Parts: sequence; structure tokens; C-alpha cells
Amino acid sequence: IHFGQCCSPVPGDRIVGILEPDKGLTVHTIDCQTLADFADDDSVWQDLQWTPQAERSAVGSVKLHATLTNARGVLGQVASIIGEAGGNILNLSMAHRQHDFYDVDIDVEVEDARHATMIIAALRANPYVDTVDRARG
Repeated sequence: IHFGQCCSPVPGDRIVGILEPDKGLTVHTIDCQTLADFADDDSVWQDLQWTPQAERSAVGSVKLHATLTNARGVLGQVASIIGEAGGNILNLSMAHRQHDFYDVDIDVEVEDARHATMIIAALRANPYVDTVDRARG
């Protein structure tokens, strides 16, 4: 069993499994774009749900995509918001940069889907964050 890198499911997400002979079982969020590749093959779909133990004790990571205002200190503010909300930045990369805005992809360690939603809400409250969402494949 492994988790889709495309959607990074964490406890609390609605999930489904895709069983492929060469890859085994891959867990995806129910809204992962990768699932469209398997729409015509019912035989690979597996109904899944998180165990109560996973709901209580797991730590996972989510991929966030954000568009930020290109101004001094904005990246530091984003890092502070994530840290103050109890998240941990595992990776950050600039996806695209323009004069006024830039796009970043951020891998954030979270407790569960609710924690990820809380971090996203905190980021959206910052006036220099134009958009932020979980990346979905």
C-alpha cells in the first residue's frame, strides 16, 4: 500500500484505492484528478476508509499551491503562519514568478485533513496571499 503523490491523502480525507498488478494498492483522495485515468475500469477500484488508529495518530503531508504578492517578507510571513498553526514545511519551491506575483508549491506536514484546512484558512487571511489550495494531482 502506498499513498498517491498526486493528491497526498491524509487522515480525514475521503479516500479510494486503485489496485494495479504492477504497483499494488495506491490510496488517492476521492477528488484526485488521477482517478479519471481509471474511470472505465471498475475492477481496479477499492473502497477504503481510515482506521480509527490512523485518524488519531497519523501525521502526513499535503501539497499546497499558493500565489503570493511579490513583496519583501511575504515568504517569511507564510512560513510563520504555517509554523504558528502547527504545521511544518517539508519542501518549498517556486513554480512561477512574475513581476507582481509568484507561485509556490509547499509540502506541509499536518495531523489530518482538518489541520490542513485550518492552515489554508490562516494563509488566506494574509493580505499578501492571493490564492492557496491543496494541490490535487
